[in-house]
Amino acid sequence: NCAYKFKNSYILAYGDKALDKVSQKPKNLTIISAQISRYIIGQKIVLKEEMNETLDVIRNQLTKAGIKNITAIDVENVSEIEVTLDNKIILQIGSTENIEKKCKNAAKIVEAERKKYGQEVQGYVNLKYLTGDSNKSYFTRENIEKEDTKP
Repeated sequence: NCAYKFKNSYILAYGDKALDKVSQKPKNLTIISAQISRYIIGQKIVLKEEMNETLDVIRNQLTKAGIKNITAIDVENVSEIEVTLDNKIILQIGSTENIEKKCKNAAKIVEAERKKYGQEVQGYVNLKYLTGDSNKSYFTRENIEKEDTKP
């Protein structure tokens, strides 16, 4: 279950099938930001270009890495993908290049930071440069509150 951000509303979905359109931001659902080509209630939501495939790849790798409590996935720009955990930690993934390695590293970093600073730690995990043979990824503790997460 998730909700796709669409203009000034949200499309509630089960998997990739549209269930309803609502104006209030749903609570306790993963919010997906993507460019929607078309949707019809009761049918599959069609995203622009390769976004459906990118979203599937991201979700599969996050699950495989054991990453839970995903509150948002942003694939609006497929080279600047971001995943938010518990509304507290933003995984800056970049592109899907080396996505398996990026998700595994993210899981380790998040676990380590939470052990060190507690479950309420906020910040960014930069995984964008984890490409090819590079092992560069790092955590920056910072308040991540954005305008759309404020009440």
